[in-house]
Amino acid sequence: MQRDFICNNPLIPDPIAVLFIDQTYILSVQNQDGSEGKDTIHIKVFNEPDIFVPSAFTPNNDGRNDILKAIMPGIKQFLTFRIYNRWGEKVFESYNPDYGWDGKSNNKVPQPGVYVWLVQGIDYKGNRIEKKGTVTLIH
Repeated sequence: MQRDFICNNPLIPDPIAVLFIDQTYILSVQNQDGSEGKDTIHIKVFNEPDIFVPSAFTPNNDGRNDILKAIMPGIKQFLTFRIYNRWGEKVFESYNPDYGWDGKSNNKVPQPGVYVWLVQGIDYKGNRIEKKGTVTLIH
């Protein structure tokens, strides 16, 4: 029988779980007055280190998909995230995984279109990983 996860102690406030397959948890809390809050969290299990970048984003300041960032499971060291326009000009560069692209170039309003991205990092095994792709900026 294959187990879905291993948990060191489910009865403590900060248990550690090792997941083998994707898991969805429903969290619920209740205060002393009886008010209840619920939320769902989905945890994706990755078997190998990788780098993902969304295929589109909308930097229109509505609070959703406004910043383009790389998602890097299994990456222990972030090296660089670069964005190039269709003429090959670099419009964004970051060496900090918390700092993403807001679509602007030289503090100008973002132009809709397709841009090329390049992300580099080092995984937990010490291997250098580099990914390239395109992203569509939508207004």
